[in-house]
Amino acid sequence: MKAHLSARDKDGQAVGEATETALLAGLCGTHLVHDIGYIESGVTASYEMIVINDEVAGMVKHILADGAVSEEMLALDTIESGSWRHFP
Repeated sequence: MKAHLSARDKDGQAVGEATETALLAGLCGTHLVHDIGYIESGVTASYEMIVINDEVAGMVKHILADGAVSEEMLALDTIESGSWRHFP
């Protein structure tokens, strides 16, 4: 998966696009995202964006680290027992 950004500068748009690309790649199970650090659709390389992408990759890795879903995590026993109906 490529990480070309259409942003023209290292700004909020660039960080948002980098985050979206990394998170979607992680959710799809991709192990490699190349061309990080490029802006303007791959025309310009940016050392700052390489650092930003490294930070984003760390955050995405943290978010996806404990992705196991279990009945305990979902609290299915609480939902099925109907205790959610008893509000103080």
